[in-house]
Amino acid sequence: MDDYFFPVPLLLLNDHTQNTHMTKKQILIVDDDINQHFLLETLLASNGCGVLHAYNGAEALRVIENNDIDLVLLDVEMPDLDGFQTMERLSMQGKLNTFPIIFLSGCGEALLKAKGLDGGAVDYLTKPCDNDELLARIRAALRRFNKVLPEPPRGTSTMKGNIQSMGMAELVQSMALLGKTCTITFFDIDGELIINGGQVQGIRQGSTTGYQAFLRLLLLQRGSFTVMFDYLASTGETETTSVEALLINSVSQADEIIEEIRILASPETSVIPGGHPITIPELQHIAEELPMSLLSLIVEMQGSVKENMDLVRAGLTKDMIVFAKQVEK
Repeated sequence: MDDYFFPVPLLLLNDHTQNTHMTKKQILIVDDDINQHFLLETLLASNGCGVLHAYNGAEALRVIENNDIDLVLLDVEMPDLDGFQTMERLSMQGKLNTFPIIFLSGCGEALLKAKGLDGGAVDYLTKPCDNDELLARIRAALRRFNKVLPEPPRGTSTMKGNIQSMGMAELVQSMALLGKTCTITFFDIDGELIINGGQVQGIRQGSTTGYQAFLRLLLLQRGSFTVMFDYLASTGETETTSVEALLINSVSQADEIIEEIRILASPETSVIPGGHPITIPELQHIAEELPMSLLSLIVEMQGSVKENMDLVRAGLTKDMIVFAKQVEK
C-alpha cells in the first residue's frame, strides 16, 4: 500500500480553534489516590471525555461489568487488587480486546513497565505525566481500538496530512476537482467524509450525518486526516451531493457561527453549570458532561448548530450555564 504525506499549507478556510477536545469517550480512572482522580477528571472532562471512577482493582471490575468503557487508566499499587492483578482478571474475562489499558503509575522501574506491557497494556506512563503527552497517548490508544480504518483493498493508496495546514474546504475541493473516489477519516474529531467520483456521498461527525455533520467538521477542523483512495466506507447513503452545493453555504455559516461565539467568549472558554436549574431539554441531555469548551458544547448538542447556538445563548442569559472564568471572578 502506497503511503503519502500531504503537508501543503493551502488555506481556504481558516482554522478557528486549537481546542484539544476529544470525541466523547468513557474513561475509567482506577487509582487509590483521590487527588489523582480530581486532577485526571479535570483534564479529561475539559477535553470532552466522560469519566468513571474506581479506587481499587475490585471496584474497577464491578464498574467495567456495569458500564461501556472505552479506555482504562490504571494505577499499579492499590489495595485489594493491584493493577497487574486487575489486568490479569480482565484478561481472563476476555476484556483486553474490548478496550485499551494505560498504566499510569508512580512506579517507573523498567521491569514493572515491561510487566505491564507484556501483560496486555497498550502503554505505561509514569506519574507525574505531562497533560499534553497523556492526552496524545490516550488518543493513540483509542485509535488502535476504535478508530482503526478497515483494511483497504490491495493496491489502495493513502494520503495523510494535518487539516489545520490544508483546510477542510480545500481538501474536499481538491478531491472533487480531481474526480476522486475516496474515504477521508478525521481521527481527532471523529469524522468521516466519503467522496464518490468527485461527488460527496456521505458525511459523519460523531452521531450526526449530512450537512450538519459537515458544518461541525468545519467548526472543529483540527488534527490529522487520512485519505484512502478508491475505497468507499459503508454509509448506507445512496444519494450524492456536489461539493459546490455543500460548500456554498456551509463555509459562510461556519464563519458566522464562530463570530457569534466570539461575541460571547473565546471558543475555548469552559462552560459549567450555573446558579439556576437547567430546564432547556437539549442542555439537560448534556449537563452531566460539563465542563466543556463553548465550541464543543454547541457541537456536541443534538440538532442544528444554529439552533444549538440560540439555546446556549438562552442558557447563559438565564444563568443555567456560565463561563468558568465568571465564577473565578
